[in-house]
Amino acid sequence: MPYWTGAKILDNSYESKKVRYFKELCKEPEEERFVTEYSPIKLRKNLANLNHLLIEITDKCNLSCKYCGYGDMYGNYDKRENKNNTFQNIKTLIDFLYKSWSSNDNLSFNNIRYIGFYGGEPLVNFSLIKETIDYLEALSELSELKFEYGMTTNGMLLHKYMEYIADKKIHLLISLDGNEYNDSYRVMKNGQPSFSQVISNVETLRKKYPQYFEQYVNFNAVLHNRNSVKDIIFYIKNKFNKFPTISSLATNGIKKEKQKEFIKMFQNQLESYKEAESCFDTQKMFLQTPDSAMANFFINAYCNQTFRKYSDLFIYDSDKEYIPTGICMPLKRKLFLTVNGKLLACERIGQTYPLGKIVGGQVFMDFEGISAFYKKLFDRNIHFYISKFYFLLLQSYF
Repeated sequence: MPYWTGAKILDNSYESKKVRYFKELCKEPEEERFVTEYSPIKLRKNLANLNHLLIEITDKCNLSCKYCGYGDMYGNYDKRENKNNTFQNIKTLIDFLYKSWSSNDNLSFNNIRYIGFYGGEPLVNFSLIKETIDYLEALSELSELKFEYGMTTNGMLLHKYMEYIADKKIHLLISLDGNEYNDSYRVMKNGQPSFSQVISNVETLRKKYPQYFEQYVNFNAVLHNRNSVKDIIFYIKNKFNKFPTISSLATNGIKKEKQKEFIKMFQNQLESYKEAESCFDTQKMFLQTPDSAMANFFINAYCNQTFRKYSDLFIYDSDKEYIPTGICMPLKRKLFLTVNGKLLACERIGQTYPLGKIVGGQVFMDFEGISAFYKKLFDRNIHFYISKFYFLLLQSYF
């Protein structure tokens, strides 16, 4: 129902009261209230409410995708050494987090924690996935915490472990770039295409566990010069009745000598979505892309007159202060554990500046040091982030 129809509304009507409430609530702020302090206290509270732990199970992979963020084109990650994570490191981190999750700073209303398994290809080290889930299930029985699981996989080993995956209701994100030609950058170590093996495994999973497939399986495609948004949606929607998420090539950490190769491979996501508009309703999908999500975050976090849900109207804070960035905030949404014991804000950034590290069965996390580093970062980038968010806002909505 519209808030305002243009007609005269009686002063004592419900609609009139609502309009007056909105007018009073949505006043423009007198000045921008950006702050660059991110205190150690705030970091500790973030940790207590952290709801997503992502674990790099292994840095081994059974594919050699040409555009891989850990491949030859990029240089901002730790060297791949065919190394597995250890249960000791994972248990150490979970026990460390459990203390925070059990503290009075935990304000989560449902106590659900999402545990993601990442690689490399995580199924290469399936035994560690199972050992981790066993430990978390035992922990859940002793507390009010509940755990849900997710995994990003290339699908090559699904035929070996699909019974366990379906039984544990692991949210599965399968990497697939479209049809056989679209997917041709995704090759095995011997250079042969992976497409037919992946499709066979996915079809078997769908046939054996149809309800699980419907509820817990989705696809992610990477956009490049051998596919398009139209190609990706057409193939995956027709083949599996799923709308995939679509990501762009990583733009950070490209080696200088690989820049020409990157430019040749790169495809503009916005332009490709526009080309697909005549065939599909791409608006909802586009709003899920990283750049659009960033613009949406900016609108909700930094604009004084927007509300994400109706209940926000009753806890509105007109004096809210804003941090001048909305991506990879330390300990805000996610924590990523690498095979080398590094703790990062998320998996999509370089591994040069960890938030902490696991050494000798202990978690070392310097909250004061993290606070000082991010203050310096915010001070330096405040104007850049504001201008970038406005650019993304205009690009995404007009």
